[in-house]
Amino acid sequence: MVELRLYIAGPTPSPAAAFANLKKLCEEHLPGRYKIEVIDLLEYPQLAAGDQIVAVPRRCENAAGTATPGRGSPTPNALWSGCSCGP
Repeated sequence: MVELRLYIAGPTPSPAAAFANLKKLCEEHLPGRYKIEVIDLLEYPQLAAGDQIVAVPRRCENAAGTATPGRGSPTPNALWSGCSCGP
């Protein structure tokens, strides 16, 4: 069983899309062998320190402005190990 945590910052369309896309990826690659826990850091800010979360991206795009890893795009871009975001 693979246990994943999706950290969000409030109930907006982006976290909902991230969850749906993460679930789709899991169904494709880990059918029946995963668990996704969603943690809202606005609701439970104490979990950020305990889980060593120092930032939650609000928006992050590639140079073309098309991929948003923060939304868990169900493409190879979702497997990015990081991204550069401006202020």
